[in-house]
Amino acid sequence: MEGHDYLASGENECGVCQQAFETVGRTAAADIVPAGQRGTRPLVVYHCEPYTAHILPPLEEKPLADWLERKFMLHPEDAADIAHRSEGSLTKAMENISLGDEQRMYFESFVSLMRLAYKRDIRQLKAWSEQVSSLGRERQKGLLVYCQRMIRENFMFNFHASDLSYLSPDERQFATRFSPYINEKNVMPVMELLEEAQLHVGQNVNSKMVFFDVALRMIVLLIR
Repeated sequence: MEGHDYLASGENECGVCQQAFETVGRTAAADIVPAGQRGTRPLVVYHCEPYTAHILPPLEEKPLADWLERKFMLHPEDAADIAHRSEGSLTKAMENISLGDEQRMYFESFVSLMRLAYKRDIRQLKAWSEQVSSLGRERQKGLLVYCQRMIRENFMFNFHASDLSYLSPDERQFATRFSPYINEKNVMPVMELLEEAQLHVGQNVNSKMVFFDVALRMIVLLIR
């Protein structure tokens, strides 16, 4: 009964500990989760239902940044940047730490698409679509999800609110020049185009056609 009372009155605190325990282990979790948010009955952590994950409060940036700095010997500014972009999620923080060739490929593909669409270089856009179509289905969908995130972030970048921006340094540098082209007139049509392409890729539509269609329609949308 006591455990049930604790879960009813403090499932969020329990969830924060669970997120930390599952991601980095019990010892590291004690370093990240503030003392006031640690559960007094660890057993309850392992009996939390998975569906509570979507209501977990984010971890505070400062403790997360401090832990990343110690754990991975990061520069304080880099640790703070990763903690901010992770939006209080340990899972995202670990992913951001280990961004590899795949994320770099997504970024470069996005930049190439936008630059070529702005130049209206049909020949190179066709080559871009063929290159992207050679990726596996999962990577194609991953690229389209990444493009949608970048469109949202570049739209928000126009408001000059650093606390609302979750871009990496390279992404932020590109956004300083590209973000003016994403505005209230075209942000929703661009998002709908990318979502439609993601749906078509999932339905096994010819990927060359899908991505070339995205490239051609992006030309029109960027000049709105």
